[in-house]
Amino acid sequence: MKTISIIPSFGDKGQHVEAVQIKLTELGYSLGNIDGAYGNQTKNAISSFREAHNLDGNGQLDAAVLKLLGLTVEKQLSDDPFVAIPSLVDRTGISKTRWENGNRGQAPYGFYYGMGLLYANLYEGLKKEDRVAQEVAKPLGDKRDKDALLRFKELISKETANELGTAEDRLRGLFVMLFGLGLMESNGKHCCGWDRGKLKGWGDPTKIKVPTAENSEAGLFQTSYDILEAVSASGRKLMLEIFKKYQLSQDGTIALFAKGAQCSLQDAENYGEGEGKVFQYLSKTSPAFSVEFTAVGLRSAARHWNPIINVGDHEDGLQIKKGCDDLLKDIQAYVDHYLDAEPQNMWVLPKLGTTQSDPLKQQALALAGEIGQKDQLQALFDFDSKSKANYWAIVDYNKPRTEKRLFIFDLQNKEVKSYMVSHAKNSGDLYATEFSNEIGSNKSCLGIFKTGKTYISDKNGRSLYLDGLQETNSNTRERYIVLHPGEYVTDKNAGRSLGCFVVSPVYIKEVIDHLQGGSYLLAWRS
Repeated sequence: MKTISIIPSFGDKGQHVEAVQIKLTELGYSLGNIDGAYGNQTKNAISSFREAHNLDGNGQLDAAVLKLLGLTVEKQLSDDPFVAIPSLVDRTGISKTRWENGNRGQAPYGFYYGMGLLYANLYEGLKKEDRVAQEVAKPLGDKRDKDALLRFKELISKETANELGTAEDRLRGLFVMLFGLGLMESNGKHCCGWDRGKLKGWGDPTKIKVPTAENSEAGLFQTSYDILEAVSASGRKLMLEIFKKYQLSQDGTIALFAKGAQCSLQDAENYGEGEGKVFQYLSKTSPAFSVEFTAVGLRSAARHWNPIINVGDHEDGLQIKKGCDDLLKDIQAYVDHYLDAEPQNMWVLPKLGTTQSDPLKQQALALAGEIGQKDQLQALFDFDSKSKANYWAIVDYNKPRTEKRLFIFDLQNKEVKSYMVSHAKNSGDLYATEFSNEIGSNKSCLGIFKTGKTYISDKNGRSLYLDGLQETNSNTRERYIVLHPGEYVTDKNAGRSLGCFVVSPVYIKEVIDHLQGGSYLLAWRS
């Protein structure tokens, strides 16, 4: 029986709601979309489910209904921070927080998941003398125009009673600021791109700004590459090290940040050439990079961000929320518990930006063996043994289109999920039996693919680019083979495409959120 953090209530947002939505959808109760938000559609589906089981159709969840859905509330937090920290977020209800300044409303719930996990990462690093953690938690400077933490000292003290006296207090205070900055700059969306309103100066010709590689802001905090001109020499050196580190690794937190966030094709555009353009792309595809890079910058280049300049201004200044401070204290206590038990082991840090450990891969292979996909998953692991991907996908074309045959393995959560997926119309009817790499063949192709970025198609909506990495699928881009949603894929039958991997619109967000940005997919048939 699958566990969830708490029993969801109307208005909740989070993985606990998402788990209920998935179960209801699997049982045939229409929701329109699995979005992790407990709104009227979810309430109506719960009402129908309750009535079908001779219960009052009030649209509410309780322990009895959860049991009927095959769900139960966890008794204690997991020892895996990727699982436990989202649970802590769900328990606090912080995802329902409204941010008044700038009329920002509510952030995507994944914003709290990702920020919480990265706080745990740096908090552990601080305990173990990690250079980035020490830099962002260093004693306060003496210039308000340089050190954002000094600039916000009074407001942080007023709202959270944190006097920033210790390194732990300063790290927590800085992350409370980062929560507010993320809301003001991007509404908590990791994928946010340059603000095109600047092209027209928001109606003021004196404020018109043309985007370049260096001045184009990107990511959660709308940081731009030219901040390196404003920071101290030591800060610049460390920020460049962070920049290089994340170019060489895949950020495992993006799947969390993506929950509840909608990314547009406009956001995906990057400007200019060179390192500044790479910076924009990395800022939007690696939230961990964006957090570390910006955190260091905040301690020596405070005036880079308008919400920092406008401290205390009701309209434009970022907000300090006590609820964020309370959440971070809960995360501190959680991390301390495990550090006390195993003080010599690196606990959170190895899970971020490093190769997945063999035990996780072995557990995934065991799951793959249970469904006849072990050799195929091993082939993916061997293809890129240095990959930091958490999600790995297999499409088994030995199965008919009336069965689930897209399998996604989640290493951190030690689980595999299956989905209906199409094959091409010229590959066969019930079974795909003919395959081709030729342009215009309208046949599926086999081999290993690597996922790219997402984009918005006028015809199909949010879609995911794929790159074919073998001779059997080398024309993937030229054939416009992507992963996209299609109404003709249902829970009982997957229609046929022109070669694309098509998934039901009900599950497409979950599938794309998991696989985007460098995961691998193997399509095979014996």
